[in-house]
Amino acid sequence: MSFKVLGTLTNVRSPKTENPELNTTPTKGNIKLNSPATAKLRLSKGDYVALAPVDTGKDKPELFLFKGIEGDKAKNISQIGAVLAGKSGGSLQFSSENAYRELGGNKNNKKVFSIGEAQEHEGVSYFKLTFEREETKLEKGKK
Repeated sequence: MSFKVLGTLTNVRSPKTENPELNTTPTKGNIKLNSPATAKLRLSKGDYVALAPVDTGKDKPELFLFKGIEGDKAKNISQIGAVLAGKSGGSLQFSSENAYRELGGNKNNKKVFSIGEAQEHEGVSYFKLTFEREETKLEKGKK
């Protein structure tokens, strides 16, 4: 009998892009970070993330993503951001109606933002978000 392995089968999908991206989904308030983004920001399930408008001297404030904090009521430390859910090592998502609205999220399209290099300010790394493209939501059953 001849025996030759032709390849392997796996249930792990490779990322659609190697570029770190954040996107709004058609589900109100839902925001996702792809796996290259979670690696770049060193985020995992249970971490907190937040968006902040930053005055960079341009006509209008620009949006930046940064790692938030869980907070601790006993120590009088306020929570900053929303907790990430999903599978560590893959894409992670969080829900924030305010951030979703600020990013222009809507039920008909997915908005994709690239994540820039870190800019340090007072010990916090801020990552600039740049709008890249809008993808139309497919109807159910269509590919």
